[in-house]
Amino acid sequence: MKFLEDQVFLFLNKYIQDFPNTSITVALSMGSDSMALFYILLKLKKKYGFDLSACHLNHGIREESDLEQKAFIELMNQVGIQYYTDNLKIPNEIKKSNKSFELWARNERLKFYERAKEILKSDYIATAHNKDDIIETFFLNLFRGTGLVGASSIKPMRSYLIRPVIEISKKELKEYLIYNNIKFFEDKTNSDNKINRNYIRNIVIENIYNRFTNSSKSIFNFIKEINSTLDFIDSFIPDWFFNNYWNVEDFLTLQDYLQSHFLYKKIKELCSANLYDFSLLNLSKKTIEVALKKIKTIKNGYIEKFPKFDIFLSYGNLYFIEKKYSIKNKVEIDIEELSSVEFTTLLFGDFEIKIKIGDNLNNSFIKGILKENFIIRKELCGEKLVFSKWEEGDRIKLAGYHKKLHDIFVDWKIPRPLREKIIVIRNYKEVIGFYIPFNSSNRENYILSKDYFVDFNEKFSYILLKIEKI
Repeated sequence: MKFLEDQVFLFLNKYIQDFPNTSITVALSMGSDSMALFYILLKLKKKYGFDLSACHLNHGIREESDLEQKAFIELMNQVGIQYYTDNLKIPNEIKKSNKSFELWARNERLKFYERAKEILKSDYIATAHNKDDIIETFFLNLFRGTGLVGASSIKPMRSYLIRPVIEISKKELKEYLIYNNIKFFEDKTNSDNKINRNYIRNIVIENIYNRFTNSSKSIFNFIKEINSTLDFIDSFIPDWFFNNYWNVEDFLTLQDYLQSHFLYKKIKELCSANLYDFSLLNLSKKTIEVALKKIKTIKNGYIEKFPKFDIFLSYGNLYFIEKKYSIKNKVEIDIEELSSVEFTTLLFGDFEIKIKIGDNLNNSFIKGILKENFIIRKELCGEKLVFSKWEEGDRIKLAGYHKKLHDIFVDWKIPRPLREKIIVIRNYKEVIGFYIPFNSSNRENYILSKDYFVDFNEKFSYILLKIEKI
């Protein structure tokens, strides 16, 4: 069994800089995989002297959950290891959907790891993802219908998360526990073959292993080959991939496969950013092919609508529009309530608006803040400032004349769906300015009516106003 300890040591030495001068927290569920990882690390700690701690999250969804948590605390006290444990509180709306729960629980675990890392002052969180987990996920995604991205596996290391037993099988981990007479908890739900992952593990993979010699090694090596291929493909990712819009001409210069791959990858990343389970999209190759055909043939319109974001083509750009930025109400404040000492903060949808009264502007101060704030002549604003979405008929004076906001948005080539995210500032009689919460054709984000400009050569009281996404 010493070869498992040697294998984990080689992993730590490879992926952790300055090992063994580090601190590691084990994510310990009390199941066989994480218990084996814990005891392997405990043995290595005694030999190499790195700091070791453990964390346990009680999901509260099985009868054994409280028993596992109690056993975890007893074990930590027995071996003299620092630990952190917490209980998951499941909102009622999450309990109604298994798939929603899976995604929610995954995100809650990540938050828990962040807390554990901070409380235990550790450099890394070690999870017990192993070779069989990788192979199960491969088949699960394959049967759902996937390309190279879905067929790839999780990385051995991502930020502070490390997976030291990623190339060790469940069987080997369990044999380590038996050999060392270490007790662990069995999750009874693992034998329920109505669950797809269990069916793949207990029926499909088991039959493959029994029939084909060394099939586990062959499948795992194939998955590693896919990972290497994707790393090579991703080396061609252009800088504009990370923007919230792509120039269609630039996108279509890519080879056909890269177009498909990058669009798929972008959709997957947007799902992750919006805490949405990518598997719920059932995103097929056909969906990507249809989307690419639309990109190549239409001038303006929706390419695809998803629950948390849309893909919209307009003025030669492909926009990825997150729906959480929609403005559905308005908020106002009395100017007399504003302070000259500290900022007054308003919450408006997904934005935080900070407002303050000021005097005595100087040129160096102006240059530092002008493009990231509104500086408005206070005396012209009246009694209130109102923040809302734009309305048909709204006008603003940008040059020597007033112009409709609708016409400005058309001239500036702002797509229709993005116009709904623009915040308009008005007083009792007219539009003072508007804020564009995204990059648009190199336009500034803060647009102020010419009538409300502050003459920096004269002494006026002014309103300093900054808007930020929460």
